[in-house]
Amino acid sequence: MILVGGILSSGELAKIDEEIIATGRPKLNIVDTIIDKIGNNRRLLSNKMPLFDKNKKIIGIVGISIDITQRIEMEEKLNFHIQELVSNVDEKKPRKRKCINL
Repeated sequence: MILVGGILSSGELAKIDEEIIATGRPKLNIVDTIIDKIGNNRRLLSNKMPLFDKNKKIIGIVGISIDITQRIEMEEKLNFHIQELVSNVDEKKPRKRKCINL
């Protein structure tokens, strides 16, 4: 499952955690935006999964997040340049010329 969002509220994060506890299934590839200490938006890729005790009872949630801000920025720049190249190629395609006999 992939969840892609903007800035998730604490209520939305709690809902994800509650679903993990209720179902016993992980939530993988959650893409979210957070605001860092100096006010910059950062994009995170997170995985959360239930934590079981020796009796297979869910006792919590364990998760990991990685900052993918630079990757997303580079992908956006790459896509922009690809579109620029495609439009430049389209503009330079030879056009059919009409011959006019005088």
